[in-house]
Formats: sequence, structure tokens, C-alpha cells
Amino acid sequence: MIEADVCSEPAIREAVSRAQEVNGSIDILVNNVGVVIQGGPEELSVEDWDRSFALNARSAFLALKHVLPIMSRAGRGAIVQVSSIASTRAGVSGACAYHASKAALNALGMTVAMHYAARGIRCNNILLGLMDTALVREQLAGAHAQGLDHLLKTRNATCPPGAMGSPWDAAEAAAFLASDAARYINGTDIFVDGGLHNQIVAPVFKSGA
Repeated sequence: MIEADVCSEPAIREAVSRAQEVNGSIDILVNNVGVVIQGGPEELSVEDWDRSFALNARSAFLALKHVLPIMSRAGRGAIVQVSSIASTRAGVSGACAYHASKAALNALGMTVAMHYAARGIRCNNILLGLMDTALVREQLAGAHAQGLDHLLKTRNATCPPGAMGSPWDAAEAAAFLASDAARYINGTDIFVDGGLHNQIVAPVFKSGA
């Protein structure tokens, strides 16, 4: 296990160097970093905006910056970036920095996919929906007025299958995209959300309105 500050270029450079020493090469890169900070443009501080982009977008840029030369020399590589349907849908969370930074991650992945395809390197984005993870429970439960149980019940009911996805759903999608079975899939956004991105929520009309 190699630990590193994902927002620090020296730390990322050292982590990549150590990974190459241990494995001999780097054939797969998974950019999987995410933080949700609530707030719209009026409420969010500049510091929280910058922190969101540092964690959600800068971290991926730094990893790509130091891994792509290794993959280019080898003439092969598979990159998977873990994004969110929040990058393509407005939603109602009010987490504007999360939406914007994940959209930036998508665009970064598309650029890498097109620029490096001829070098044998692929890059795809996974857009996750509502997932039941430890991080989600930690980040969202404390801010939910009615507690964790109500939060989980609401999120499960929102998903078309009636339940949130699990970390394994994300992991298996990433494993597929990193494998030779996906050798001709490049520059694609793949939704791992149980179909949530297709769902239209009807407006609620109050009596007398």
C-alpha cells in the first residue's frame, strides 16, 4: 500500500515512482477521488470551491501527468476515472463545486482518450449514481435532519431498482474497462447508476397552486 497526498505533485511523483519500481510498469490507472461540499455559488466559500477542484480534478491531473509518460513508453495503458451523474445533471443537492469539478474530470478524460489513443492508451469515465458507501454515510448522514436511516431509505427509493448501488458495482465496471475485454472502448462515459440518469421526477403540485 502506497499512501500519498493526492493534491501534491511531489507526493504523486514519488508514489508513481515507487509503484513503477514494485511492478516494473504501470498498465492501469484508476482515478477515484471525490469530496462533496454542500453550497451554491452564494453560500460556498472560495476555499471550499478550490478544495473541491483540488481533490476532484487536480488529483486526477497530477496522476495522469506522471503516469502517462510511463504508459506512452510502453505503448499501452487503461485509465478509468470515477465520476458522477452529478457531472451531467443539475440535481437538487446544491453542491455546485462537486457538479463542476466532476464535469471537469469528464472533460479531462475525454481529452486524454483522444490525444493518447494512437499510443495504445484508453481512458473512460464511470459516472456513478446513488451509491451506498462508507464515505456517503459519513459525509451525508450528519447533515441529514432525519438521520441516517431516513437518508438511506430515501436514496434507495429514488433509484429505479429500489436500491442504491454498492462499491462492488463500481469496482466491477472499473475492472471491465481496465481489461482487454474493453480494448475498443475509449473516450466513453459509462453510467453505473441503475438507470437513474434516465429518470424524470414529476413535479409536486400543492393544492391551491
